[in-house]
Amino acid sequence: MKIKSILAAFMMVLATLGVAGASQASAAGTSEADAGNFCSGQGIATLGSGLWAVGLGPAKTTTFSITVDPCLAGVTQGSVTASGTLTGNCGRSTGKGTIGGQKFNLETAGTVLILTPDPVTGPSTVVGAGNAVADPTVQNNSCANGTATRFIVTGAVHW
Repeated sequence: MKIKSILAAFMMVLATLGVAGASQASAAGTSEADAGNFCSGQGIATLGSGLWAVGLGPAKTTTFSITVDPCLAGVTQGSVTASGTLTGNCGRSTGKGTIGGQKFNLETAGTVLILTPDPVTGPSTVVGAGNAVADPTVQNNSCANGTATRFIVTGAVHW
């Protein structure tokens, strides 16, 4: 059941990014910049402590920071950073964070990463989708032994 809701959120994010981006701005007669901030590209997620793969070790609560530099496409130019806390394991976690002053909920399933608005803490328009994998270029950075603190993140976010 949880996977269905994650997939539904993913489809909503893709639809929102496709509709709320330049096409919606053009239809409304506004510039793309008026449609909010948008960034897509590849970046690095850094965690405060290492995560285990689901079933191999305990879930943890830790801090995270995701930086995309540069944004490869979108309204926002330059570096974009989101940060917050998450609880879980490699392949299954939930959390809360902030990007550009707006709050979001984070959820992962496998390598899929979904960002949705956090209506509890205030108005938010954050939607995002991507993928996150443990960075294989870093030694001793593995979900198999609970040391994964650096992930390569590829995706898009609108806020």
